[in-house]
Amino acid sequence: MDRVGSDYPRMVPLSHPTLRPEVTAEQIRKYSQKQVDVLNLGSGALETIDFRSLAAAVNHPDLFYAVSVLTHDHLAAPLFKTHDLVGHELCLTFDNLLTKTPFVQLARTILSRVEASYGRPVDIEFAWDGDTFYLLQCRSLSVRKEQQSVTIPADVPHRNVLFTTHSSLSNNVVPDLEHIVYVNPRAYDSLPSYDAKMKIAAVVNALNKHFAGRRYALMGPGRWGSNDINLGVRVTYSNINKTKLLVEIAFAKEGGTPEVSYGTHFFQDLVEADITVASLFPDEGGNFFDEQFVLNSENLLSTIAPEMKDCEGVVRVINVPAVRDGDYLHVYMDASTRKGLGLFGPRQDGKTGSEQADAAVRVPQFESEL
Repeated sequence: MDRVGSDYPRMVPLSHPTLRPEVTAEQIRKYSQKQVDVLNLGSGALETIDFRSLAAAVNHPDLFYAVSVLTHDHLAAPLFKTHDLVGHELCLTFDNLLTKTPFVQLARTILSRVEASYGRPVDIEFAWDGDTFYLLQCRSLSVRKEQQSVTIPADVPHRNVLFTTHSSLSNNVVPDLEHIVYVNPRAYDSLPSYDAKMKIAAVVNALNKHFAGRRYALMGPGRWGSNDINLGVRVTYSNINKTKLLVEIAFAKEGGTPEVSYGTHFFQDLVEADITVASLFPDEGGNFFDEQFVLNSENLLSTIAPEMKDCEGVVRVINVPAVRDGDYLHVYMDASTRKGLGLFGPRQDGKTGSEQADAAVRVPQFESEL
């Protein structure tokens, strides 16, 4: 599920249903759903209206399950069904649905059983009414063939490490990445206008076409593919479909850490296209990112596209072998340990599995600083 138009859904990980990326009441209100689709019984037409106006007009008892109430900059779900919600500022959070009904357990069970029947993960559409879960539609998801296991190279010299992460969700090795396209998250956040941020999306699209048939990594802020340009670069699948690796970087900032795209339909498109996605949280323990490498390496953007020179402060294009004495970038992702590693090493020429791990450690052997 992803944002629709200018609105937001509540995204719920069934393993941790109360977990959400927003931290403050202000953030929760900003990224909560504000529009609802209704059937106008008078005209027979489907309409989209403001949720608050609907709640004020109807005051349905099941609002208890859908809303939280804002009081003195604090959001809290109502404690009782008899709670009078009229006149209060309401926010759609579905907290009581998730904590006071069997919805979450039913959703887990249904997904598990349908997946077992299909023999692969599924995407479902459903309705909930009272205490009844209605399964409306389901579709099987394309799942790329992954390696059975990935060995993360050990004892890699610190100077040969670009990043480490502890949020890997797949088993994959992406060798021989020749170029890095880096969208500086802090520089992107500081852009003053919508148009300025949309121009960065256009630059990414142009570079994606330029590197078609080449092996390149795309790295940048937060949640790629979001319609909200403040969450990440607003691209579509076709704007980045030539990359081999997408790294979503979530630096901590005031109010919390930005969300990434795991679980969205955009993320599923990337999985189906065999594009590896890694999320990187540099300010969290166990994560490392050598940002100075990408900031201090020669930027080829204006050489490739002189008309984009004014975007050099935000977008950097790095030829890895040119600045690393012939080495390439290789990325290892291990779902069993949740670990991921991006390192510089000799070209591997398409080796897979243990061959890649062996090749990766044939870098100058210094004592590990990791």
